[in-house]
Amino acid sequence: MEISKTRSVSNTVVFSSIFLSVICFAGLIHVEMELHVQRHMLQVLNQQREEKLELRNTAHEDKESVMKMSRTESNKGKSKIIEKSVRRGNSFVLNKLLLKLTKKDET
Repeated sequence: MEISKTRSVSNTVVFSSIFLSVICFAGLIHVEMELHVQRHMLQVLNQQREEKLELRNTAHEDKESVMKMSRTESNKGKSKIIEKSVRRGNSFVLNKLLLKLTKKDET
């Protein structure tokens, strides 16, 4: 009788150990999957932020080049229009004036 009691206790301990090991392993897999998703989301967000910064930098450089071109323009009225357009961010007027300035430079 004592042998069967020790076997049943031993079987219970083994079963409990295996069950807890499986639960811990499943929890570990779950945490790793969540970590992977978080890393991927962080990479996507960083990439979007870098793209926005690049767009801002190119827009800023374009404004600076327009300002430089407006200063070299001999006609004061046009340079004032260009400067006001740059301050207001009016891209239509800027593009139109840039086309005129580049055509003058080519001739």
